[in-house]
Amino acid sequence: EEGNPIVHYANQISDNKMPKTGLRIKNDKGAFATFSSKDVDMIEKAKNYCDLIVVGTNKMRAKLNEEIRDKKGYTKLVEKGEVMMLLRNCKVTGTFNGQTITILDTGELFEDEYGFKCMNVNSDIGEVKISLDVLFDDNYDFNLEVYKNKCLLDDNYIPPLFIRHGTVVTAYKAQGTTCESVLVYTNDMNFMKSKKDGFRKSVYSAVTRASKNCFIVL
Repeated sequence: EEGNPIVHYANQISDNKMPKTGLRIKNDKGAFATFSSKDVDMIEKAKNYCDLIVVGTNKMRAKLNEEIRDKKGYTKLVEKGEVMMLLRNCKVTGTFNGQTITILDTGELFEDEYGFKCMNVNSDIGEVKISLDVLFDDNYDFNLEVYKNKCLLDDNYIPPLFIRHGTVVTAYKAQGTTCESVLVYTNDMNFMKSKKDGFRKSVYSAVTRASKNCFIVL
């Protein structure tokens, strides 16, 4: 294929033409490969190699993040070197929903003045206060009355950054993120086929997160 094969197949997907299993294309512009869900060894290699893994469901996101953290021997809630994804826009800190940060150093866990479980960390965007309240809770309510009616009206309060482990993210949350190597689980996005263009748009969005290497599980 001429040019970057990721761009070529992203355009194919945009035209509703999904690639077939067994593709292996590589040139000096990039690499693109597709696997069957039965290609366990190849998928494992891609999981270990990629900077970002994109799935369709929160269930799969939580499962794979836990597997990856276990393999790396992580035992703390947040570890040095981990990539975390931010879950809310914050005008005070200038950060946005879907942004990723890398943890460089961690502090002690504490409860701030509004009851959020927080930690001050050093990250690639500087020193920030993160909230661990939503780390493992998919049902956490961001619209808590205390947050809306107190925190946001307190001019002296710097709200924490709500985070989740960011190596594995859903296609929805991946929007705006770009990484060199990305693994996409399109087989975890099949439920979106019931929505008009939902599957196609999600796969396209996930594939275009990759700048150099893209691997797809069909």
